[in-house]
Amino acid sequence: MLLVEDNALTREVAQGLLGHQGVQVQVAHHGLEAVEWLRASGPDACVLVLMDLPLPVLDGYAATRRLRERQELRGLPVIAMTASALAEDKERALASGMNAHITKPIDVDLMLRTMADWIGAGADAANAAPGSADAAAQPA
Repeated sequence: MLLVEDNALTREVAQGLLGHQGVQVQVAHHGLEAVEWLRASGPDACVLVLMDLPLPVLDGYAATRRLRERQELRGLPVIAMTASALAEDKERALASGMNAHITKPIDVDLMLRTMADWIGAGADAANAAPGSADAAAQPA
């Protein structure tokens, strides 16, 4: 799994929570780093991306749009994990190609359920039209 997060404390908390669940976590500190790592590593490098929205260098919206431009990365589930909790933030995240939107502070059960839903849904659900899923957990 790829965690794209610029805040050191949030990275530490998320890595700890995910590690406790047995999830191996690769970290990117901004959107461009995430895009470059995924391009270099290929579509099988991870099963899911947790992406913050406001990021330095390249924000989560633009990073996701860049990922979706690449055929081999279109099926990779990208979940916004952000303090940006307004309805407009959720809509913008889904419109950029993200599959779901969860907010900080992290609700661990919701995060794990959402991740499991999208990992289990596979490429077909990840290729569904943006915004067609309830961001709280149900893939299209």
